Amino acid sequence: NNLIMEVNEQNLNVLKNLLQNTLSADSKLRKEAEGYLINSETQHGFIIVLLHLISNLLISQDMNDKAVRLAAAVLFKNSIKRNWYNKEEETNFINENDKTLVKTHLIDLMCTAPSDIQRQLAEAVTIISKYDFPKKWNGLLPQLVSKLTSNDIYINKGVMLTANSIMKKFRN
Repeated sequence: NNLIMEVNEQNLNVLKNLLQNTLSADSKLRKEAEGYLINSETQHGFIIVLLHLISNLLISQDMNDKAVRLAAAVLFKNSIKRNWYNKEEETNFINENDKTLVKTHLIDLMCTAPSDIQRQLAEAVTIISKYDFPKKWNGLLPQLVSKLTSNDIYINKGVMLTANSIMKKFRN
């Protein structure tokens, strides 16, 4: 898929609507949305639009937005799991530009997200760091350390959760 999905209002709204449809009681609507999302996840830019949607919905107190935010975080984690590193098909890789952008924004999002979203993002960090840390993600530790200077307990919790996620691979 050579199309590039850009972060813009239209794509954010389309993605939000698709995610709302995955929560629908109407099984036909739900399956159509799920199929479309699965087919879109390897499109260049999709994972970045998904991250932006999660970020945009962080401040909303609307119950529907919270449900969509969690669905987006679960989709993000599962997309990372399926596509960050795929032994079978090189065509399913998330492209390098998108990977760089994910690694640039993921820690900030981890540090500001509520705990239900942090849990999903932490799993994504674990998967990414399994393949990319430290060689391909050498800015991770300095980024985490710089966040620790904050007096915000929630940011510090996000940093600790992230550090725990990346250190899992060194425990075994």
